[in-house]
Amino acid sequence: MKHFLIILIFCFSYVFAKDLDLSPKKHPILSKMFELQPKLELKTAMQISNAIHRCAKQIGIDKFLLTAIYNQESSFKVDAVNSRRGYLDENSVMLIVQELIQHNLVSDLTDENIKNIKNAINQKVVQVNSDFGISQINYKNMLRLEYCSDKTKILNDYKYSIQCSCNILKSLKRRYEKNEKLWWTRYHSNNSYLRSQYYNAVSRFLERSDDLESGRVDTESVESR
Repeated sequence: MKHFLIILIFCFSYVFAKDLDLSPKKHPILSKMFELQPKLELKTAMQISNAIHRCAKQIGIDKFLLTAIYNQESSFKVDAVNSRRGYLDENSVMLIVQELIQHNLVSDLTDENIKNIKNAINQKVVQVNSDFGISQINYKNMLRLEYCSDKTKILNDYKYSIQCSCNILKSLKRRYEKNEKLWWTRYHSNNSYLRSQYYNAVSRFLERSDDLESGRVDTESVESR
């Protein structure tokens, strides 16, 4: 009986996936996601599209613009991580040394040995993770915002990650929309040059279909400066 149910569920899922109408009229966000990322897994994509729809309604932002933002951030990858390579600064090196000392991972704690440890760490090029999840939540937001503080959930729970970014975008809209048509570019940076680059990057994904021409996108929200 158990095996029969499994086969029945599999067949139903196959027929459902095969017959699902992915036209823009039926599933506009899902259709746009597959246009941008054709290799997405259907079940996950449907769940993400529902979360994007809810977030767009909460913020009062165009759903296609929000979809383009998530595509730019992570290509809809739930466990996406953005890393940078470089040298650690002095404060970071000191934190590592303090952790080693605190957990008794170094035995001979002479000043000379501590200095040698610091020098050894200083010479290494390291990879530092800075942005996490489908919505690429920056570590600074994870540290300062209680509703974005769980890194494990950000990397594994698309609902949590999208809701986190949704709250950040709501805050940005409330603060900047009155004077800035491109307030949403502040999700990427407060730097005007980087914001301009971000606008251009996100706009590419809107222009891949007829979104702008058909009036489905609020052109005032994405008007170039």
